[in-house]
Amino acid sequence: MIAKPGVQEKVLLHLLDYADFKEKVEVPFSLSQMGIANAVAIARSNVPRAISGLRDQGLLVERQAHVQGVSRKRKAYFLTDSGIIAAEETWARLREFQFRCINIDGESVSTSLGAAHEVLPFTMRPVDIIRYLDDNLILDARSLSEDLIERDLSKQVEKQLVTSLGDLPRLRHFFGR
Repeated sequence: MIAKPGVQEKVLLHLLDYADFKEKVEVPFSLSQMGIANAVAIARSNVPRAISGLRDQGLLVERQAHVQGVSRKRKAYFLTDSGIIAAEETWARLREFQFRCINIDGESVSTSLGAAHEVLPFTMRPVDIIRYLDDNLILDARSLSEDLIERDLSKQVEKQLVTSLGDLPRLRHFFGR
């Protein structure tokens, strides 16, 4: 059985989806520290530590770039050619990673990362599937939607104000006025 992917493996899978942006002036939010943190479910402050090993191995580079939706230049991270090869090797190994998926009908189905698209009601990137797995390696697709995943990926720390009631945490009980 293949072990649950670690942070560096998840970073490689995430950045592989954005390999085409290496030479671009303006890059997606997903290539910033906060975008990587959202994708692999770690704190933004832990991103430099998580990627330092990858940078030391020559698998990725960091540079200042205009990030979409952000007013100033930010550090953005890109896979090198050897990083793309390493990420593809990681995907070749992890595509056999087994987990259980509870589909919209409530049926529990065993599948792998590579075959998950056959079971899921909508397309999810492998790194997103890994992020939503619980400790028992179960993905409950009943509680997910494409909008929820997109919102989770695009959360920015700079947004201190609530712009939508959907961004508020869910309350069990309300006490007050």
